[in-house]
Amino acid sequence: MPLNDLSKPLYDLSEKNLIGAKEELIAPLGKDLVSDDLGTHIAHSSTEWLPVPRGDLDRPSLVVYPRSTTDVSEIAKICHKRRIPMIGFSGGTSLEGTLAALNNEICLDFRAMNKVIALQQDDMDVIVEPGLGYEELNQPLASEGLFFCQIPAQAPRLEA
Repeated sequence: MPLNDLSKPLYDLSEKNLIGAKEELIAPLGKDLVSDDLGTHIAHSSTEWLPVPRGDLDRPSLVVYPRSTTDVSEIAKICHKRRIPMIGFSGGTSLEGTLAALNNEICLDFRAMNKVIALQQDDMDVIVEPGLGYEELNQPLASEGLFFCQIPAQAPRLEA
C-alpha cells in the first residue's frame, strides 16, 4: 500500500499528555535523563548551518538520554501508549536535515549508547549502538586489521 493511501498519524501533544509522559519517563530513566530545558531543545533541533525551518515549532517536546536498549524499549512503550512521536539524535550535525522535530517528537539522545556489540570479521560485519563515533569504532577494528571509512556527508556518529 502506498504511503499516500495511509491515514495520517494522530498524535497527542497536549500539555497534559506531555507532562504525564515526562513523569512516566522519569520512573525508568531518572530525572537527570529527561529534559524539558529550552537550551537542550535548541541544541537538539538546529545547528549553525541548519536552523530549524519553523523555529520553535520544530523543536522536540522532551529530550531523553537512554543508556540501553531496555531504556529505548521503555521510552517507545510510553510514547506509543501516549501517541507521542520519537526522533533519534546521535551525531548532531544534521547534514541531511534530520534534526528538525517536525512533529514535536520526544528526542532520544543516544550519546550514552556508544559500544561495539559484536565484530564478525569473517563477514566484515559490526553491530554497534547508535551513539558510537567513527573514531571509537576504528579502535577495535584496527586491532583486527580493519577500518571504517567515513563518508564525507555523514556525521561523526554512526547513527545506526
